[in-house]
Amino acid sequence: MQWDLLEGPWELNKLYGWIMNAMKQDIRAITEHVPTKVFLSVLDYQIVIDFEDLHRLYCRQHLDVILITIWCL
Repeated sequence: MQWDLLEGPWELNKLYGWIMNAMKQDIRAITEHVPTKVFLSVLDYQIVIDFEDLHRLYCRQHLDVILITIWCL
């Protein structure tokens, strides 16, 4: 992971710091509103993003199609 922090894009480093600070404050997940136009859905819906899963994705320990889709939003 040290390589990611040193040579990765600054945006990833900022996201990593934000996730770690949130987890230290005992925040474990965030909920996000997804408008209908994102996935051409009939209804708006909300997604829950767990910080532990996002941290594993960041550290390249866990690849999940749903998490990668969320990352791209």
